[in-house]
Amino acid sequence: MKEEGFDISRKKTQSTWDLFKEGRFYNYIITVCDRAHEKECPLFPRPYVQLNWPFPDPESFTGTDEEKLEQTRSLRDSIKARIEQFVKETADL
Repeated sequence: MKEEGFDISRKKTQSTWDLFKEGRFYNYIITVCDRAHEKECPLFPRPYVQLNWPFPDPESFTGTDEEKLEQTRSLRDSIKARIEQFVKETADL
């Protein structure tokens, strides 16, 4: 992400339950779990539109460090493209 201008090195994973307790509600929930792990994706209180975009888990990448890095970059770019598509689709809603 740093290559894209985002420093997430100090970011931590947040619990969906903690976000709910803070009073955060969302119109869309997008999970990126692959189908094999979809049941493990976090749950949010309704109402919302839930979308599942199955992407591979980076922990499953194999090969040399350089090959894993290239797979990670490809995944990042795929997620970015899907987000851009989503923004275009929902811009007029």
